[in-house]
Amino acid sequence: MLEDSVRPVQFRDIWFNGYHHLRGETIEAFGAVQGERLTSAILRNHLPWNRAFGGKSIECRGIRPVAKTLAGGLKLTLLSPNRKKLESLVPVWEKSCREAGLIPGVKARRAEAARGLESFGHIDIDKLAALPFQEDHSEPNGTSIALLAEYRNKRLLLAADAHPDLLEESLSLLARHGPGKLRLDAMKISHHASSHNTSPKLLSLISCPRFLVSTNGSIYHHPDQVAMARLICLGGAEKEIIFNYRTDETALWDNPKWKRKYGYHTHYPHMRKDGNVVVSL
Repeated sequence: MLEDSVRPVQFRDIWFNGYHHLRGETIEAFGAVQGERLTSAILRNHLPWNRAFGGKSIECRGIRPVAKTLAGGLKLTLLSPNRKKLESLVPVWEKSCREAGLIPGVKARRAEAARGLESFGHIDIDKLAALPFQEDHSEPNGTSIALLAEYRNKRLLLAADAHPDLLEESLSLLARHGPGKLRLDAMKISHHASSHNTSPKLLSLISCPRFLVSTNGSIYHHPDQVAMARLICLGGAEKEIIFNYRTDETALWDNPKWKRKYGYHTHYPHMRKDGNVVVSL
């Protein structure tokens, strides 16, 4: 979209950490594959870039999350990444450049296709939820920009692909200034509901009646069964789980017996006659 010189929408600001932001330097001439394309599109079209941060990197600084209020009153509080997460991506970014042939003299190498998962078997939700948590250590995911969006007394947590340790730290800091758990109206589950990103500790820090799962299940067959079991068992007494696709992986949780036992409701999109996709709540 940004590479198209004629766009149906314009942006007052684009929040994105490029290669030079990772290193805390001025703009370099290369980046990782998608990052390079995005960087080039922004520069070529003279688009506003991290304007809210003075053009510098978007990162958590100090002991309190950074908050920015946009025109119109939408308040965005930055929960991730921090300097450590950004710098961890530098060697991975440079390796991706070499493999993609973005560095002169280096031939591109095809990436291996991701392996699929086995078909569904018997599912014990309580046992899945009780499995030890194994945290995401992917450097690219750690640099994800995660935000708490607040508008007219409504709160939405946009967890991106952020690492749970930093999300837990940021949410703990916010919760200290309120009564107990941080109250949310909705949470977009991190990393398409991967089992490595939504930890039991993270769920213990929030009070949230509505969880959004964004994935079509392609390649990695998300949402992960362990992540969903954890959400169902630890996400509160009554909750809604809203999917933006109905697939084999998401339809699995539309189980009346489980809904009654664990106190949750599911919502799926449907196609209207005018071609628009809607989710009824």
